[in-house]
Amino acid sequence: MNTRVRAVVWGILLTSMWGAPALGQERPWEEFQDQISGELCGIINTVDLELVALRSSGQLMAVGEFGNDIQDFILPGVIVDLNSTDQAGGFPVFADGEFAGIIAFEEDGEGVPGLWWGFADSPEDPLLIVSYDVATDLINRSTDTPANFAGTPCDACLLWDDPNACAPPPVITPPQITINFCGAGGTATMALTFSGLLATSLARRRRT
Repeated sequence: MNTRVRAVVWGILLTSMWGAPALGQERPWEEFQDQISGELCGIINTVDLELVALRSSGQLMAVGEFGNDIQDFILPGVIVDLNSTDQAGGFPVFADGEFAGIIAFEEDGEGVPGLWWGFADSPEDPLLIVSYDVATDLINRSTDTPANFAGTPCDACLLWDDPNACAPPPVITPPQITINFCGAGGTATMALTFSGLLATSLARRRRT
């Protein structure tokens, strides 16, 4: 068998035996990137709540509240349209089909960019942050802007109740193996890492 073909076949064989490299678990919430600062945030802030937008449905779920714990409370009838943005780059929110503000990046009182749910009548107007009443499910436009807050959370991993959602993939140390090449008159020892590189070179690139 041609040496190049033999190496490729061996790489495929080892990949099927040991599996492809482990990938990190996809997080169940959407992460948004600020086009100005490059900041990546999963936490959506309001006056009362810290929320995430569920990746599978666009629903808003509370992962923290000032002074109270309402973990895993999904706001009924509230959906973020993750597939479209307004002229200012904000993601529209709908409550029972009616427009209910936007999700957008704004700097807080310390100049730190964060993700906020609020109302702005035009791109030039300040974003007025939503106040959500968990007892009545009413969405209210407050008079607060992001500048009225400090210490704005961004990383949803800090508030998510399942640590496995943010755990890095396990590190697997490949064992050493001995290979007898036919006709080579000897043995060669190599790490499975080499075979992984061969298999990776054949793998089709995919979007993560």
